[in-house]
Amino acid sequence: MNLYKKILTLAVAVLPLAAFAEVNVTFETDDYAAVGVYDWWEASPFRTGVLKGNCKVVDNPFFADETAGNTTAKVLGFQRSRHGSNMFGARIDLKEDQRFVLTPAVQYVHVMMYKPVESRSMIIGLGRHNEKTAGYEETWKNQSPEAVQFTALANSKAPAGQWADVVFPVKGAGNIDIYSLVVVVDCESPHEMAEDFIAYIDDVTVSGSSAPRVALVGDYPVCVEKTQQFTRTDRAFTQVTLKSTAGQYVKKQTKKNVLTEAFDTFIPVQSGETFTVKAGYTGSGMHSFVYIDLNNNGKFDENELVASDTKSGSGCRTTHSITLPADLPGGIYRLRTKIDYQSTDPAGNTSGDNHILQNGGGMIDVLLNVYSPERTTVSVTNFQRNGDVVLAEDGGKIDNYAHPQFTELKVKAVPENGFDYAGIRVTHGYNFSGDSLVHSNPQYITYTVPRKRFAEDNTYTIPASYFDADVLIEGLMVEEGTEPTVDPTLGENISDLAGLDNGKAYAIHSINGEGYLCYNEDINGDYVGLTGITDYHWNKLTSDPAAAEVYLADYDVTNPNGQWQIVLFEDSYYLYNLGAHKFVTRSGRDYYFADDTPALDGIRNNGDGSFSFHAGGGMSDSSQSWACIVTNEAVTALRNWTWNDHGSLFYITEIEDLTTYEGYTKLSGVNPLEGVGAVIAPQIAQGPYNLQGIRENATKQRGIRIVGGKKVLR
Repeated sequence: MNLYKKILTLAVAVLPLAAFAEVNVTFETDDYAAVGVYDWWEASPFRTGVLKGNCKVVDNPFFADETAGNTTAKVLGFQRSRHGSNMFGARIDLKEDQRFVLTPAVQYVHVMMYKPVESRSMIIGLGRHNEKTAGYEETWKNQSPEAVQFTALANSKAPAGQWADVVFPVKGAGNIDIYSLVVVVDCESPHEMAEDFIAYIDDVTVSGSSAPRVALVGDYPVCVEKTQQFTRTDRAFTQVTLKSTAGQYVKKQTKKNVLTEAFDTFIPVQSGETFTVKAGYTGSGMHSFVYIDLNNNGKFDENELVASDTKSGSGCRTTHSITLPADLPGGIYRLRTKIDYQSTDPAGNTSGDNHILQNGGGMIDVLLNVYSPERTTVSVTNFQRNGDVVLAEDGGKIDNYAHPQFTELKVKAVPENGFDYAGIRVTHGYNFSGDSLVHSNPQYITYTVPRKRFAEDNTYTIPASYFDADVLIEGLMVEEGTEPTVDPTLGENISDLAGLDNGKAYAIHSINGEGYLCYNEDINGDYVGLTGITDYHWNKLTSDPAAAEVYLADYDVTNPNGQWQIVLFEDSYYLYNLGAHKFVTRSGRDYYFADDTPALDGIRNNGDGSFSFHAGGGMSDSSQSWACIVTNEAVTALRNWTWNDHGSLFYITEIEDLTTYEGYTKLSGVNPLEGVGAVIAPQIAQGPYNLQGIRENATKQRGIRIVGGKKVLR
């Protein structure tokens, strides 16, 4: 048995991994139909016949070296040619009994790989729709089995000069048979390749698990798959708080995962600085550890355990004081905080009953932005076409402009004649012209600022927090009369009801991972449904396979079915779905969609970032009319229960770049975007409205308002 298979056997013994599928190409026997090369590029010399390409089953050159990680006798050798495109790879045609079906649910293709360069990998699936596909006879019957059905980047880069289990998440429309897999060992641009290189491939499998089969391989490995969720409810590692001279930063555990990579922002820390790390942990008998990859080599070496507490007793010390080396170069570094039982292994304890999954531990990784204490400014530059973004104060050019760090900057959009602007993109970090990932760590973060956030004089003040590193500003210039479509993204959770905006859309989801509220017309268009479920521990998932499949589908922020308006109108809250174009009401215990405008009794702020929705019978703690997720229901997934039940606590998350007054307009009969002219018309002159023509709560704000068609001062 070779080394990695020994490790795999041990891993299966301690982890609840999904069962492997029947696909298992080892190259030891005739367990494949054919091998060759494939290039996506239609004009590739490997497709036109100018070049043939080298790919064949060969003796394993590392057969005698047990430390290499793979001592099987045969492997697939592949010459990565500099004449192929960035999607040129080794093609493996599967035998009929090895073909697998592509589904909407994610599956993971595992490929053992050895290559002399560190780079990203990709996999391409070739195949055709099968007879179970709707419209098969008319549309898919004659489809070629060489049609590209999916492409997927690897979860992480494979290291150079080492066997690694490279994992690719794949999914599709369903009922698609995959006939061939193309392993693109190096999907970087070939323009700078000086010469070809040889890579080796082995043991191709399809699994329901994303956990690499070789322990401690890849960037910052962990001993569980990265989507593994907690299995204990009596212990909780909820957040990490870091406090430096630049401020206090809180990074929360997400989706109840054992590992959280909280990479939405960087945490600025000076080299040589002493800062604190505090783990938010509820439980007993555990220990805390902090690691920093100080040499940025993609793993936590033994000397990179920078703080720990392994004292015995009923609790653990969760606050640590850490001092960075004074000579630490500037850049992005990964810090891991781990709660575990008496194990300094950064990947987690794997010892029997003390396995990190069984002991209720967890890890939260964050990114430190280390900078010199001598640095007082950051470099700001721009990239513009068809216009410019200038300094608002004096119209000065922004070109390697030295701006005081951690200080806001007011800019102005100045489009050329015939053009307008749709906003700006602001990127901050390092290495803008290079790879965005170094050992799986993002090197820069980009924010899109839509035009609606600009002032009337075309200015926008970029927040001070963006100026923690180099900054690149890109103006989004468009032809006059047009504006590019910007896909909405999830923003921050609101923390107070005062933060709700009648014109914004929101995602509403259970804090326990039991799904996002949505409109599921495929199951039942009458009742409020769910999608994006990650945890249904308390309420077992419905036995209805159609409903279960939809419930488990990923939440899509761009789909109106999962977009909600929470409209405050005349002192009442209304819940409106932008996919159903209907409001939510209640019948008995169930919540359904209605054309009329029923209101909620109220929304409760629970004080911990969560909210509860109430409908009917008066709002009180003892009421049984609080909306609660029940995942074992096929079509009525939102029902009444007590307000403090685990399923009745929801996060309300802003959907950025999406403004709509659809629900508000249905309530008021007025489109507020039509402006003051529409507001003061006699038929709708009751008010109050602000000077932009948007109706407001009479008691909400002071200032000039329009009431009865006249301006009044409140």
